[in-house]
Amino acid sequence: MRSTVDPDQDRRDAVADLVAQRARALTRRDGQAWLATLSDPTGPFARRQGVIFEQMLALPIVDYGQRGVEIAPALTAARAEAVGPDAWLSTVHQTYRLDGYDRAPHTYDASYTVVRTSAGWRFADDTDGASQAQPWDLPAMTVLRSPTTLVVGNAPTAQLRADLEMGEAAHARVAAVWGSALPGVLVVPATVDELTAQLQRSSAAGLDQVAGVTNGPLTTGTAATGDRVYLNPQALARLTPDGRRVVITHELTHVTVRGTTTRPVPIWLSEGFADYVGFQGVALPARTVAADLLAKVRSGTGPTRLPVPTDFDPTQGVIAPTYSAAWLAVTRMAQVHGSARVVAFYRAVAGGSVAEPGVVAGPTSVAAQTFQDVLGTSEEAFVADWLAYLGQLAR
Repeated sequence: MRSTVDPDQDRRDAVADLVAQRARALTRRDGQAWLATLSDPTGPFARRQGVIFEQMLALPIVDYGQRGVEIAPALTAARAEAVGPDAWLSTVHQTYRLDGYDRAPHTYDASYTVVRTSAGWRFADDTDGASQAQPWDLPAMTVLRSPTTLVVGNAPTAQLRADLEMGEAAHARVAAVWGSALPGVLVVPATVDELTAQLQRSSAAGLDQVAGVTNGPLTTGTAATGDRVYLNPQALARLTPDGRRVVITHELTHVTVRGTTTRPVPIWLSEGFADYVGFQGVALPARTVAADLLAKVRSGTGPTRLPVPTDFDPTQGVIAPTYSAAWLAVTRMAQVHGSARVVAFYRAVAGGSVAEPGVVAGPTSVAAQTFQDVLGTSEEAFVADWLAYLGQLAR
């Protein structure tokens, strides 16, 4: 009689059980139980895992678990012989939630080499496959928190404290304009290499122009639930405290907007609005902030249309003038129609926190119609007025 036992399923189930043991260990703050999932609880891998466990305890992690286990490509024969009998590579779709900050579990992939021991299957390493770095992977990580802001990083502690204060102030500024604000998570690496790893990027290309990145799962029809704001230490080092404040407010604006809407909007609107909120209360004239853009206008190489996604690609060229163009588009909208109408326009394009049935048009088409519905003008008339405004500022 043919056996109905699936050895691959047995292996997947064993890894799922190991993750469940780890979840219980985290809940009970039991480091020995965490290390008991390893084939060698005293070796180099165990020492790394011990550090990760302690750093995870510093975070408000709940709902730690998994949504599936896959058997990854086979290890080489030499590697399998080195790590243990029947060794294999697993990819675990792990989950966790930062309590008080995430509104649903966050999913990431972790790779573990699994070996058979006298006690059953155990984890032997985490370097044979590709794992997606998480904030607790930052060396010597520090955690600071308030009800509105969680700061996780290994930048200097004084900087982390300043970022916490800026995050709290940003939360109030976002609420003042948008009408509400969601808690935010700031990840503050000490190096660009660490930032690159946290962003799951293969290289740092283009990051020299990017001071902050809001990143997280985003699906049309669903509000974002687990965004992270990643701050670039190299780019931020070139900014004044006011500049850093603008960046943090800009990114936390994205967190709130993405977390309370369900449809994409044209990029000029999302980036321009985030800067519009970011510059609230900053005593800098538009001609100073947008000097790079206005120089292009004076030279005859300024924009002729609203910015599109390729204009914001830092690997394609200098993007600061594009951000200035988007900011001044939203600023001009507020000058003509008022801040409340800007928010109404954005909400109409982006939808509410619950998806609206029957909306199938793309963001560009929805925005074009919303100009008339909310602002009583056409997109063409708005663009013409914005370009004239840029010309006035450039004089």
